[in-house]
Amino acid sequence: MRKQFTMRPSVYQALLIEARHRQQDLGAVLEDMILTSISQESREALERWRRDMESRPPLEEDPEAMEAIKDLWASYPRLSTLEIGERIGYPYEAVSGAIKRMLQKGDLEPRGHLASKPKKGV
Repeated sequence: MRKQFTMRPSVYQALLIEARHRQQDLGAVLEDMILTSISQESREALERWRRDMESRPPLEEDPEAMEAIKDLWASYPRLSTLEIGERIGYPYEAVSGAIKRMLQKGDLEPRGHLASKPKKGV
């Protein structure tokens, strides 16, 4: 799952310095710092989330989720792929791949594109 967030420049600089000190990349340092400092309640919630994710079928084998994608794709106001994934509880990467394949097969209507416009004078 990919999420973006903003941090103050001083926090980013501190993270860079710590990463150099540990000889790790930023993601590894941030992950370690967060996971070692969260509360016991958060650890338990994270473990429940992991178990739920492992017990769920792959997206394209989940007919309810695939139908929900079709409904959400056609909804207005339009939802992004990330928002669709959040609503159905699947990661962005899985939803994005499924949507691309559904578009290729014609199971979803392309959106954001105009149908072929007639040429001027024709």
